[in-house]
Amino acid sequence: MAFKFAEKRKTIQEEIAYIVYMIVGSYFNKTLCCNQLVVDRLYLYYMEMKQAAQEKKENKIIALADKILKDYDNILRVMNCEVMIEFKNNKYFLEFITGFERVHAEVDSKGNCEMEIWEK
Repeated sequence: MAFKFAEKRKTIQEEIAYIVYMIVGSYFNKTLCCNQLVVDRLYLYYMEMKQAAQEKKENKIIALADKILKDYDNILRVMNCEVMIEFKNNKYFLEFITGFERVHAEVDSKGNCEMEIWEK
């Protein structure tokens, strides 16, 4: 019987999900992730990217985050947040929860990211 080694599939979805986690998390004073194993797995996909691809995708997410979060920058900078990452319905859902504001991001299978801020 021959063993088949499972190859780690490389997808843009995981790369973008980690970049969103990293970039949006940097807006806060401190972030704590509830599911660190998911972050560690996404980080491996990110690290396999070439430097130029990393920078290009990071700049895309930075531009999106700056557009969405520009009015909240001073508020978020002093807050701590809890990050929840969940994969369901073929999308990654990232929730950056403070207690007052919540940043919600979705990454689909093609690497498209939607982001919004919810206020209480």
